[in-house]
Amino acid sequence: VFGEPELAPVLRYLSLTLVVGSLNVVQNALLTRQMRFRDTAARQLAAALCGSVVGVSWAIVDPTVYAFVAQNLTWSVVSTLVVWRVGDYRPGLHFKRSRARELLFLGFTVIGIRGFSTVGEQGDSFIVGLFLGPSALGFYAVGLRIFQIISEVSAGALSTIGLPTFSRMREDPARLRRAFLEAADLSTVLAIPLFVTSAALAPIYVPVLFGDKWGPSVPVAQAVSLAGMAVAVQTFDRSVLIALNRERLELWLSGAAMAVRICSVLIGQHWGIDGVAIALTLAVYGFWPVRALALRVVLGISLRSYFTQWVCAASAGALMLSLIHISEPT
Repeated sequence: VFGEPELAPVLRYLSLTLVVGSLNVVQNALLTRQMRFRDTAARQLAAALCGSVVGVSWAIVDPTVYAFVAQNLTWSVVSTLVVWRVGDYRPGLHFKRSRARELLFLGFTVIGIRGFSTVGEQGDSFIVGLFLGPSALGFYAVGLRIFQIISEVSAGALSTIGLPTFSRMREDPARLRRAFLEAADLSTVLAIPLFVTSAALAPIYVPVLFGDKWGPSVPVAQAVSLAGMAVAVQTFDRSVLIALNRERLELWLSGAAMAVRICSVLIGQHWGIDGVAIALTLAVYGFWPVRALALRVVLGISLRSYFTQWVCAASAGALMLSLIHISEPT
């Protein structure tokens, strides 16, 4: 597809992470359900440290893409070992058909949701590599990575607690609505200042961190940072819908969002990686009202309350952005 045969062995070795990672899914899910976040944090920290040591060491000795492969494999192995050490569950030989049917139905639906989401989230990079080439993909990936890091640090850290928390409140709709709005508000307040700062300072930190040759990544980082401001408030949308047993609705929403993003990016690629980043941002904002309407129907939230909290945070972010530009040296 890409005309890069050297990627084949990379993919072959990375596929081992699917085998190793499948061994920790149940244990990790149980830890999350039990809200044992100290144990899950220990797992992620140990895996990240070991993966980083192996990856950096490999890169020093052999500066090739296989350093990333070694890092990912190490992360997966250490993560699995730690979660088996701290988790109580061990698989047995007991089998219940009724429980299996229930889990399979839900499981296939969730797999569909994750599949649509993955295609939507990774499709832009695939399209850039396919139509614009590996060099353009490198520039695009650096700009996009800033967005991914901020999302993981802010909203991503909070999203872990969404599903187990909302599941316990689904019998109390008023409490669930209040908890959802408070969670979305917290995610927004944490993420928007980071994304605004990223957009404002991208012309400074991208050359400092990566070098002047990565200048084309700056507009990408700025555009997707603006998209992140809308993504932040949607952090808990999926969790609350699944907690309310509306996974089919989430499946349709994920599929529609994927289609909108892919179509937008296919159009945007005609204007290079800047066009892709802008198209992705427009797609995020364009589909947002559809998700909000679904939440209003299912959860009964007030759209005014839902959007007001974002507008307040975004307005503060806009003020912050203007102050940063005013303070810049001429």
